[in-house]
Amino acid sequence: MNHITVHYISLHHTTEHHTTQNHTTQHHTISHHSTLQICTQHHSALHHSTPHHSSSYHCTPLHTIPHHTTLHQITKLHDSTLNHISLHHTTPDHTTLHHTTPHHTSLHNTTLHHTAPHHISLHNNCLHHTTLHHTILHNTTAHHTTLHHTSLHHTTLYHTTSHHTSLHNNSLHRTTLHHTTPHHTSLHNNALHHTTLHHTIRHNTTSRYSTVHHITTHHSTLHYSTPLHTTLHHSILQYTFLHHTTPHHSTLHHSTIHLSTPHHSTPQPSKPHHSTQLLSLPHHTTNLYTTPLYTTPHYSTPHHSTALISTPHHSKLHHTTQHHTTLHYTTPHHTIHLFTTPHHYTPHRSTPHHSLLNHSSSNHSTPHHTIL
Repeated sequence: MNHITVHYISLHHTTEHHTTQNHTTQHHTISHHSTLQICTQHHSALHHSTPHHSSSYHCTPLHTIPHHTTLHQITKLHDSTLNHISLHHTTPDHTTLHHTTPHHTSLHNTTLHHTAPHHISLHNNCLHHTTLHHTILHNTTAHHTTLHHTSLHHTTLYHTTSHHTSLHNNSLHRTTLHHTTPHHTSLHNNALHHTTLHHTIRHNTTSRYSTVHHITTHHSTLHYSTPLHTTLHHSILQYTFLHHTTPHHSTLHHSTIHLSTPHHSTPQPSKPHHSTQLLSLPHHTTNLYTTPLYTTPHYSTPHHSTALISTPHHSKLHHTTQHHTTLHYTTPHHTIHLFTTPHHYTPHRSTPHHSLLNHSSSNHSTPHHTIL
């Protein structure tokens, strides 16, 4: 069996709460285990496997990986370049798989997968003679359906359900688009400037919360909103920050602070590798207030871009320069506390309903807000 092109990677994950079946293929599952398979097919035609439509693929099981186990350095299968496949598990309610190839891969098709009745996800991976270091596969629930499309020259993420619509467009030389719905407004402006995506986007979504994990060589900010929750993951070089909101808490961690007033929004100067603080308290706290119904005009220079878009429920301020990206967020009932930690990770703490990554050993808190 020579010269067989790998058409898709199938992940079958079974937990106590649900079963997610990406493709209708012949493979076995064990409770609390994940079976990773490489499926091949001799024809170039694309296939879409749903419970009502099944395609005939030949699947070769590679390993059965125990829960919370990462597999590295999988040897080549036939003529395909699949050198690294890592499996990432989160809570029993959802599963995230990220697949990385250090150089080139022979995947050149569109892969659709249909999951359980309560889980629908669409994965579109167009490589087309580019060096894509990471591909993304994420799992959602009934209220969150996400499509992710990644290539070297552009990354587009748009999410549309009856209650949520967001658009994320990310390329090397252009800024992004924003789309609004009656309940949500998201704005993402990301200028990479001749950089490539060297890190993995991890997107885990359940019915209660969403977490977005996006890192690039220089900077990247990706925010995602639901009626009650907003998450933000921001990385500049080696500094990682995470923003998560609950119905009673709203915190934002950034390496750059940008002050906004009800009448204007002005970008602040930045040092090449350090943050600019407008206000400084013992724990690097700055209070930011943004009028929920006010929209400021765009201000753009070759290295600066700011915009403020507001709805009755959400108000986000996004500021991008060549070396940093900032996002300010407020709701009618909360004022955001900004924290700057340019030389260390921001600590995160778990709430009764949410569990986030912990990058440090200490926590910061204010009288009215708990910092995650």
